[in-house]
Amino acid sequence: MSNYVIGKNAVSAVEHASMISGLLMPEIPVGDTYPSWDGEIIVYNSEYSRNNRAKDDIIGRVPVQVKGTHVKHFSEGTRPYNIEITDLRNYSNEAGAFFLIVEMTDFYDVNKTKIFYAELLKYDIEKLIKGKEHQKTISHTFQELRRDKLYSLCRHFLFHRKEQGYKLMTLDGKTEYDEYIFTIIGNKKSDLDFYLFDSGTFIYGKSKHTNLKVPIDRFKADIKIEQEEFNIGTRDKVFYDKFYREKNKR
Repeated sequence: MSNYVIGKNAVSAVEHASMISGLLMPEIPVGDTYPSWDGEIIVYNSEYSRNNRAKDDIIGRVPVQVKGTHVKHFSEGTRPYNIEITDLRNYSNEAGAFFLIVEMTDFYDVNKTKIFYAELLKYDIEKLIKGKEHQKTISHTFQELRRDKLYSLCRHFLFHRKEQGYKLMTLDGKTEYDEYIFTIIGNKKSDLDFYLFDSGTFIYGKSKHTNLKVPIDRFKADIKIEQEEFNIGTRDKVFYDKFYREKNKR
């Protein structure tokens, strides 16, 4: 089957996933030969603005690379893919890219596809390349995309690209910080669990002397402990005024 047909179905799958939230506008030409990138996803604040392509309500744009591949059976959860190191360097120069692999069991049916993603920010790219500069490609693990999370992932990408900037600031591992910060992008409790247990997010160190945030690592949690305010006791006496709920990664 021609690369054009595979690419067209792959782009259609990404477009379909982008439309679920009502807040994303994919601009991904089919058959484009532009180096390293295939297009972009524009992120809007409202569905009205998206539908009317309003210029004054855009949050940002996410540069994307889309690769399609035909498979007999879908991968489960994750899949590896070799990324060209020249592409990674180009992504780094632009402070990141969102890389999508589209598996398909049918060349013409967008419903018979599964998307995998890699959020490649400045920190991720420099960590991937370090010590492998002489290689032509680097293998990276792509995660299965939950299509209802694409908008949140695009917001996450834009937020952390701004935090990390075009020139990544790093300090040696011995540095101690006054504050450690991580930020979750989303408006539902499930978004917290998604980033903590599935997709991962960044933790930053902040020094009170410089007031700068330095990325320490991308991390995933093994456990989450929540504190709830709740009185437990009798009518006359409260024995406990809070309890803790523990949740493990499944």
